[in-house]
Amino acid sequence: MKRAVFSLPFLFVAFAVNAQEQPKSGPLIAGEVAYHMEYLDKTWGIKLKSIDPGKANSGTCTLLLEFSKDVDDLKQMRAAFSEIGAPHVLYYLFDQDNVVVGKSGLKDIEGELTGKKGDAFRVKIMNHAGPSKKVFKVEARPNEATRIDPPKKFVEKIEKK
Repeated sequence: MKRAVFSLPFLFVAFAVNAQEQPKSGPLIAGEVAYHMEYLDKTWGIKLKSIDPGKANSGTCTLLLEFSKDVDDLKQMRAAFSEIGAPHVLYYLFDQDNVVVGKSGLKDIEGELTGKKGDAFRVKIMNHAGPSKKVFKVEARPNEATRIDPPKKFVEKIEKK
């Protein structure tokens, strides 16, 4: 009987320590900004590992991204990250009321997009929306403008000019 009394607290302590070691799911947070990269994870198995907020007032931050699995469509993934200026992935900036106050494409990429599990790369994005707007959330989303073909009439009109 005495043995059971001592093992019950031991089990509780062991469970509590194990629960603290589990990684948290959801966004990574740097300062007051939450970074949601679920789109990258669901699409290519790319997970956000860390955030370097950059120097004060620089307006950019660096995200360390890692492949959590081998990418099936390597060509599509590389195309999505290769377009600097006309991006396939946009990073939406939200204020405290969840209103979009800006968006950013990639400013720079460091490393190779190998698509192999465990390999990582860095991307630099804008993380501010101007002096009067405070950003509380950054979320990766597909750029719908680069995913939708223009109407046929529109293309024909441009080709005639």
